[in-house]
Amino acid sequence: MQEVITTKAELANFQTIIADYDSVVFKSNEDLLLKKKDVTEIILGTKDNYVFEPIQTFVPVFSEVNSKYRLDFEIYDKVDYKTYLKRYALRFIMTDESYIEIDTPVHFYKYPYENAQIFIPHNEVKSFIWSIDDFDIVGNTMYYHPTAAAGLFKYNLKTKKSSEALYSYGGGEYIAANEDYVFCDELGMLISKYNISTDSVESQLSLLSDSPEIIPEIENSELDIGGLTIYDNYLYIILNRWDESGTILAKFDFNFNLIEHDELGIDASRIYYSSAYGDVFFLIEWSTRKILRYDLTSKSFLENKLFPASSVTGLDVHNGRLYYGSSGQNTIFSIPLSDLMD
Repeated sequence: MQEVITTKAELANFQTIIADYDSVVFKSNEDLLLKKKDVTEIILGTKDNYVFEPIQTFVPVFSEVNSKYRLDFEIYDKVDYKTYLKRYALRFIMTDESYIEIDTPVHFYKYPYENAQIFIPHNEVKSFIWSIDDFDIVGNTMYYHPTAAAGLFKYNLKTKKSSEALYSYGGGEYIAANEDYVFCDELGMLISKYNISTDSVESQLSLLSDSPEIIPEIENSELDIGGLTIYDNYLYIILNRWDESGTILAKFDFNFNLIEHDELGIDASRIYYSSAYGDVFFLIEWSTRKILRYDLTSKSFLENKLFPASSVTGLDVHNGRLYYGSSGQNTIFSIPLSDLMD
């Protein structure tokens, strides 16, 4: 059996080209030159939870160039709703029956929503303080909380400049903002009301176990914050139960007085991020990787919508569009609400 001398670094010399909103091409570079012809097959597959699923198999084509062998391949694939969230991988089968596998993430930001647009590109998001956990757009300002114990910041959408910390706190996930206030989740234990005009925290809602129950007859220790949304001049808080027996959508006034709460049931067991428009709440459900839509009027779920990205971080409705961040791409995108309403 011939010794394999080709390395993973050599085989990684290829391009990943988004050919259309729903298709990709993996194409070898002209300088993918090997010392030996020790690749016998190339298998394109997807990976989900580390399980490799073959899609297509190719016999490699070699051409001799200056005493080396150029490996030529051009592999085309089209995604559908079952595969677009999975990771691609190229598996090179070697002459000794071993294989070299190269994970190849492909971000179809226009699939499954062809009308998706880039709102803040990767190079701008990189200028922020860390990457973004959550954000809310108010006029020409985007308030955001970064992925770190950094606090609350704002980003001027016209000048493309970020502020120093408006309010420093030890970490958390979610925020909700309007013209007057920004509500901040602090480590899942407190929700602080930051007054924009006075540059100060006015009050806090405590979820600590020794604090009064925020939902009657449910221990605070049983609840985990899954999202904050300001809608119709009320603060809505997503509260996941730690035992995954369901999620609560709780409606508060801005002084943290509970108005009402809806038990969403086990159909919404792990919600992370929420926003609302036209009495419909958009909820990011991680276990099913769907956008759930909850109708406040009928108190029932509408048909689910497809996940817009492999990793959603942040959600907001603004000017007729749904905005969402992607941690995988470090970019903020938007899609028209008309694509989500029916």
